[in-house]
Amino acid sequence: MAYSYSTLPGFFPDYMPDATPEQALTPVCGDWPALRALFADAQANCPPNVAIKLLLVARHCQGEHNAMDELHIPKNHGFTLTEHRKEMGRIGRHHPLFDPGLSPKGQDQAKALAEAVKDQTMKGMPVPMQFVSPAKRAVETWQATWGTPPAGAVGHSGPMVLEGLREKLHVHLCNARRPLSVLKADHARLICPPQMAELDPWWQPGEDCRYERSDTQPPAEQMQRELRGRETEEEMYSRAQTALGEIMRHSEGQAYVSITSHSYFLKELFKVLGSPSRELREGEICPLVVRVETKA
Repeated sequence: MAYSYSTLPGFFPDYMPDATPEQALTPVCGDWPALRALFADAQANCPPNVAIKLLLVARHCQGEHNAMDELHIPKNHGFTLTEHRKEMGRIGRHHPLFDPGLSPKGQDQAKALAEAVKDQTMKGMPVPMQFVSPAKRAVETWQATWGTPPAGAVGHSGPMVLEGLREKLHVHLCNARRPLSVLKADHARLICPPQMAELDPWWQPGEDCRYERSDTQPPAEQMQRELRGRETEEEMYSRAQTALGEIMRHSEGQAYVSITSHSYFLKELFKVLGSPSRELREGEICPLVVRVETKA
């Protein structure tokens, strides 16, 4: 089954890179009951093969590997954007962390995001159907944001883990995932597809990497795979198309959906959705109203 997407403006404020979660999640019409009525009207006027969905797209809060970048790159570094990204890549290769969790700063960001979401939920925002990357930092962000819905809130009790929502694959150990049994033991409420493999099926190591410095070593089988370079934008775009299609199939009949993922991947997801380009900050949430057409 194939889908086409377009974003619908006017439901939320235009994207502002420095917006707080409260500003981003406040409907243009003033409150959630009014927005839900407008949303229902928009859905009622759609043909049978078209659905209107609100996607609450969030980047995970600061991970321990992001904090490593801050530790090794001074604030007044003087790098160009290209030089800065190159240095971040070097740090990722030479100071690896295996599937890191949130840093202390990231935990504070997650608390702030959770408070904003809780406040909007109490004002009438529906608890969405939730999808999350299996990376530890993404799951911890989901746990803080949606893991404890307010009393009386009606919605979904746990997120579906999708392999396809992971960050840019290969080389960097922070983007390899831990075994499924460890993930499920730490977060029992996660809904994992039955076909999800115990070991990371995708990640491959790269050259010029000091994997022996990692705080935790991944399974040996992963480290013995063929070397390759990092995932390309074209590969990520294709993966984003597939992941978004999975979300649409699983959320059929559901109007409200949350996605917790990663910066590079989300840039490709926005392209698939036909949304203007944006680069989410750590812990940033972006509401998008999307028209989804199912193709025969």
